[in-house]
Amino acid sequence: MKVNSANDLPSLKQELSAFLPSRICEVMNSYDAFAAADIPADAKGFAAYHSACKAALAHAETLLKIAKWSEETQDKESQTDDIKELLAEANEALNSMEDEEEYTYEYDD
Repeated sequence: MKVNSANDLPSLKQELSAFLPSRICEVMNSYDAFAAADIPADAKGFAAYHSACKAALAHAETLLKIAKWSEETQDKESQTDDIKELLAEANEALNSMEDEEEYTYEYDD
C-alpha cells in the first residue's frame, strides 16, 4: 500500500479502513497455505517453520489492530458529528422558545 493521498490523520484512517480488509485476507490465505505444508522433520527446519507461522500470525494480528483502530476512530468521529448536530438543533429550539415565550428550567439535585 502506498499512502500518498492522506494529508491528515482522518484521511489516513479512511484509506486504511478501505485497504486493510483485503490485505488481512491475503495474509491469512498466505498463512493457511504455508501452514498446510509438510512440517520439516529436522529440528532447525521445525523451528524455522514454527517461527514463520508465528510471524505470519503476528502480522495478521497487527493488521487487525490497525483496522480496528481506524474503524473505531471513524465511528467516534461520526458520533461526534451527530452529537454536534443534536446540540445545534437543541440550541436552535431553545432560542426559538426564548423568542416566543419565557421558560424556566428546574433542576432537582
